[in-house]
Amino acid sequence: MATRIIPWPDAPRWTLDVQLDGEVYTFRAQWNTRMRTWSIDLLTADGDVLLRGIRVVLDYPLLPRWRTDDMPPGELFVVCPTRRCRQDPGRDSIGDDEPMRLVYVEAQE
Repeated sequence: MATRIIPWPDAPRWTLDVQLDGEVYTFRAQWNTRMRTWSIDLLTADGDVLLRGIRVVLDYPLLPRWRTDDMPPGELFVVCPTRRCRQDPGRDSIGDDEPMRLVYVEAQE
């Protein structure tokens, strides 16, 4: 099983195309100031919405158990490599120079 770190731009709202298990998907992330949470939308390369408003939480699978054939077969997680994080990601806590990372674990063959 391969693990891939997904880049997390330093902006309160961003869009990024990422290849997962051989298919290209579009991630849209948005920081909600009032709720103090991140949410992610997942789209196909053609722009079809697969998931909308996934709340980004620490150490919990972000993709639903029941999937369509268009969804990535692996799993998304936010992890804290140091294991010192105790809260869900804040505005500035995910990214290359931050304590948390968004990772994709490829599906098993």
